[in-house]
Parts: sequence; structure tokens; C-alpha cells
Amino acid sequence: MSVRIKTAVFVEMRDVKDIIRTLQQDIEGRNVLPAIVPLRELLKVAVDEIKRDLWELVKKGEVKMHETLNGHSFSVPPEKDKSDDNKQGGT
Repeated sequence: MSVRIKTAVFVEMRDVKDIIRTLQQDIEGRNVLPAIVPLRELLKVAVDEIKRDLWELVKKGEVKMHETLNGHSFSVPPEKDKSDDNKQGGT
């Protein structure tokens, strides 16, 4: 039995357009015609940006990294209740 999980990517369409525009300008700057962006280049930039953001979230403690037999997995730890902090702080 297989389970399908709905996934959502929170990348704005304008972000994708900006990436394509930047890559296209780079291609135009090298005087390559036609100045079109191959899918593999677009995906490489997107993956690199997601990895950079992911590692930053791990460093900040906003995302937790887990080592598994097959690689790495990630989870978002539950947020601390700020009212609990106030009760413990004595203010």
C-alpha cells in the first residue's frame, strides 16, 4: 500500500521569474544565442538556494536535522509557549 503525501512549496512565482531573469541576463552577457535558460540550470539554482536557507534554519535551531540510514531528514520543533517563559522568569 502506498501513501501519497501532498507537498507544498512556498516559493513565490516572482522568485522563479527573478531567477530565470538573472540566469537569462548571464547568458546574454556571454553573447550566447538564443538567450534561454535550460531547466537543469534553473533547478540547480533553486536547489542551491533551498539548501542554503535550510542550513541557515538548522543553525538558528528553527529546523532540526536528523541523520538517518539513508541520509538526512528534517523537522520543525514545536514552538515554545512565551507565556511559559514569563511564568518561569518570575515577571
